[in-house]
Amino acid sequence: MAKKPKKFKGAEMGDFPAAVANVVEDWIDHGNEKGFEMLSVMGPAGVGKTHLAWAVMDLFLPNVKRGRYSYPDFWKSTGLIMEMQACMGEGAGHYRGMIENLAEHDNLVVIDDLGTEKMTDFAHTGIVHLISSREEAMLPTMITSNLTIDEIAEHIDSRVASRLAGGVVLGMQGKDRRVKS
Repeated sequence: MAKKPKKFKGAEMGDFPAAVANVVEDWIDHGNEKGFEMLSVMGPAGVGKTHLAWAVMDLFLPNVKRGRYSYPDFWKSTGLIMEMQACMGEGAGHYRGMIENLAEHDNLVVIDDLGTEKMTDFAHTGIVHLISSREEAMLPTMITSNLTIDEIAEHIDSRVASRLAGGVVLGMQGKDRRVKS
């Protein structure tokens, strides 16, 4: 599991309205029983999507402790692309191994801020493969984005947008928590 940034050390489901917590808890319960759909959290900047992602990772830990899954992986989408590029620099085998590990491993994978990366052909191929593989295998995957499903279809890929829309989509609204009034 990625080291939790200081800003999110206290992140927990109690920081969110009951309706949000219920959606997430239902997603985990349903996923444990029947396989996971994608969980996509969409909304404008600063409404708490990344905060929620860290809270979800903590909520998921009892599954890890029971031996059901491995420790979660948290990736900023830009960091994921940089890691893909670094692995490619070490050779195609390293890149393929990294992508296949993320695509097939049974742990919770969080991709934060999808859509902020520059969508080169290289990034497109990796993102499409990763999301498609995890969705088809019904592995626990959470995506956060400032983009809507329609904007993801336009900016990234219509197949990715369709896979996200076919899962649990949680829209978050509100004022930017980072901006001090």
